[in-house]
Amino acid sequence: MNAITDELLFKLIHDFFKVYLTRQRQCSAHTIKSYRDALVSFLDFVKQRKGVEFHEITFDMVDSKMLAGYLDSVEEKGCGVSTRNHRRSCIRAFYKYAAKMEPVAVIHCKDIYKVPKKNSTKPEIISYMSEAAVKAVLAQPDTTTAKGLRDQFLMILLYDTGARIQEIMDIK
Repeated sequence: MNAITDELLFKLIHDFFKVYLTRQRQCSAHTIKSYRDALVSFLDFVKQRKGVEFHEITFDMVDSKMLAGYLDSVEEKGCGVSTRNHRRSCIRAFYKYAAKMEPVAVIHCKDIYKVPKKNSTKPEIISYMSEAAVKAVLAQPDTTTAKGLRDQFLMILLYDTGARIQEIMDIK
C-alpha cells in the first residue's frame, strides 16, 4: 500500500468525529463518545488480531469476518446483544460516511454491511424497585432544609414523570 492509502483510514476517522458528527449532524458529546469508544475498541481488536501497531491499521485489514469476530468478543466479555448491536451500528455509520467521502472505501463499506444485526434470544427483564425501596429513597433528603426539600422535589419529579436527569435539567 502507498502512504496516501495507509493514512486514509485515520484521516476519515478524524473527519468523521471532528466534522461530520460534531458540525454536520450536531450530535451530543455523549453520542460522539459512544461512537468513539466503539470504533477505538474495534480498532484495538483489529490491532491485536493482525499483530500490528495502531497506526498501521488500514481499510484492507478490516472485513466482515473481522467485524463479526469483534462483535462476538463483545458478547464474550459479558456485554448484551443490545451493546453488540449498538457497536455494530456505530462502526457501520463510520463506514457509510467513509464510503460517501472516498470512493475507494465503498467496497469496504459493502463488506462491513454483510454483518447482520443479532436478534436477542430472550426478552430483557426489567426489574423495578419495590414500593418500600422507593419510599426509603424518597425519605432520605432532610426536608427541614431548603436543599433537602429541593432534592426530594426533584426525586419525586423524576419518579412521577419517568424523565431522565438531563431532561429535568433542560427544563426552563
